[in-house]
Amino acid sequence: MGEFHGCRTGCITEESVMNKVCTKCGVEKPDTEFRFTGRIRNDGFQPRKTICNTCRNGYYRAWAIRSRFAQALITTRTAAKQRGYAPCTASKIEIESSFTGRCSICGTPESECYKRLNMDHSHTTGVFRGWLCNRCNQAIGLLRDSPEIALKLTEYLGSHQTVS
Repeated sequence: MGEFHGCRTGCITEESVMNKVCTKCGVEKPDTEFRFTGRIRNDGFQPRKTICNTCRNGYYRAWAIRSRFAQALITTRTAAKQRGYAPCTASKIEIESSFTGRCSICGTPESECYKRLNMDHSHTTGVFRGWLCNRCNQAIGLLRDSPEIALKLTEYLGSHQTVS
């Protein structure tokens, strides 16, 4: 086993690589397969987590699938806070029960979208409105959530429609 040589930048030399056993899978792996804990001891040593990167990534991937709606709600609320508008006020159960797997505007199934459906909510009141594909979500954003602008757009497109 190698000695710690006092480098705070985390440089890894051949003699400093040690093996560690993952507490989840029980496999012995080099310590480079374990993330740092984020703290530095007084002597400059950076301890590593007890679960290897492979097990950790698998756990979080499974969690994301299990709790998709909770994760969507957390992401939406965090983004709203960062951007300075009202966070979504809906509960996880309300969001989950309204999910049909299709865009609420155009009806495109999520499997045909290139990204997952987005949670749509009012940026002024925080009221949850539905699930939208990326195109419809961007269109609403470009229309500034204004029904008046959307109506004018519909009238404009209707008056300039060409028969082919």
